[in-house]
Amino acid sequence: MKPDRLSLPLALALAATAVAGESADYSISPESPAAGGRAASAKYTLDSSTASGGTSGGVAISAAFTLREGFAGAIHDPVSLDLTTAPLTVDEGGTRQLAASLLLDDASQLPLAPSAVSWSVLNGPLTVDFDGLATAGSVTQDTGATVQGGYLALTDTLTLTVLNNHGGQSYTAWAVTYAGGQAANLDFNNDGVQNGVAYFMNATGLATNPGFEGGEVTWPYLNAVASFEVQVSANLANWVPANPLDIATIFPGQVIYTMPSGAAQIFCRLVVTP
Repeated sequence: MKPDRLSLPLALALAATAVAGESADYSISPESPAAGGRAASAKYTLDSSTASGGTSGGVAISAAFTLREGFAGAIHDPVSLDLTTAPLTVDEGGTRQLAASLLLDDASQLPLAPSAVSWSVLNGPLTVDFDGLATAGSVTQDTGATVQGGYLALTDTLTLTVLNNHGGQSYTAWAVTYAGGQAANLDFNNDGVQNGVAYFMNATGLATNPGFEGGEVTWPYLNAVASFEVQVSANLANWVPANPLDIATIFPGQVIYTMPSGAAQIFCRLVVTP
């Protein structure tokens, strides 16, 4: 009695040389079935994971992808993690999307979803969210920042440069709006604060020079400048740079000058070059 249904293992149906298989009840040509497909008739059903052309576990390659077919194609061993982005710069206050992929033991790469990677910042003015979006902080000069990514037991690092763009608005643009386009060493609104210092503090109206409080003078530092200097004087006539050890700078934020202990009468001022 002939069987009503014949299920054939792949190894019997197609040899590596793609020879046709046939009997009194069926015939299968080498190019059929298509890779990973099903062939059937009234007499049999064949589920195949054979690669195109009758080879098992083939590899198809193009400029855009590598396709590893069959059971062997499901096996890979990650060798390393690769973090990338382009370009390797980001403006202060700007963002840059980071990407990650696994380098496999056959030199192919497997892209990873950014959310699958554990992100951290090793140093520099950057933060990275769960989805691998890096956000740059404010800087007074171009500054490097290093990001680390982790997946399974693999890690990689990526260094970006945060570019100083003067807080997003140059002194020239700021002065047109708030200082009549005047130079930094002038006082547009006659409030006793030079335009350059007002820009430094981002004072868009009348500005006030801070006074000593608890032995300290604190200037808001909200717009990056080319340079600034805290100067001190005993008589308001002769000015010299303050000791750098007496100055603390946090940007964006503040510049704090601390009066030396035991000092006699002392005056201080801020000189800014936008």
